[in-house]
Amino acid sequence: MHLMYGLAQGNATEARRLYTQSFPNRYVPGRQSFENVDRTLREFGTLKKRTSEGRPRVDVVTEEDVLEQFERNPATSFRTVSYEIGVPKSTIWDILSRNSMYPYHVQRVQSLSVADYSLRLQFCQWVDENPYFCENILFTDEVGFVKNGIFNYHNLHEWALENPKAIDQRRHQQQFSCTVWVGLIGDALIGPYFFEERVNGQNYVRFLREGLGTFLKTSL
Repeated sequence: MHLMYGLAQGNATEARRLYTQSFPNRYVPGRQSFENVDRTLREFGTLKKRTSEGRPRVDVVTEEDVLEQFERNPATSFRTVSYEIGVPKSTIWDILSRNSMYPYHVQRVQSLSVADYSLRLQFCQWVDENPYFCENILFTDEVGFVKNGIFNYHNLHEWALENPKAIDQRRHQQQFSCTVWVGLIGDALIGPYFFEERVNGQNYVRFLREGLGTFLKTSL
């Protein structure tokens, strides 16, 4: 990195371009990394820069190895990289944070075949030519409610000088559950409809035949 920075006569952007040409299969650090390497060597004569507390910071080569590991496999774990490179997991987190890298959740999406893409494109073009089509679609969803609800104990605390022995009663002997159905068509809300018993194929079909028509007449 420092060699490329010298060949570029102190131009970090040009140094990054030269580095990409020389090492096409390696992770390419940002402009700031090239400038930091030059500054560290000028001030300390070594890549192991020391902080004000006297503890050595991770050297640039190790930082580049960490970034290359995540560039090669973005789904790798801190434990794996820590074992392969030999640095603490806290150091890896610090390197990723300083390089503006954050963990993002993987999203689950519908799997598509090759033929699906052209069909979806045709459908989108048809919808664009028929703007009132979406206003006639009935979007529905159901959700179940129980007496215990959903509770996150990780975020529940009671601040006190002594342990207040606080409790939260759960797992009641008398239980109940309720499923609520709601629909949306255009800008009109359909429902809600309450299923007093567990939803199955029979009572759901009965609702579609007997109850949905009434909701549509009164809501539209």
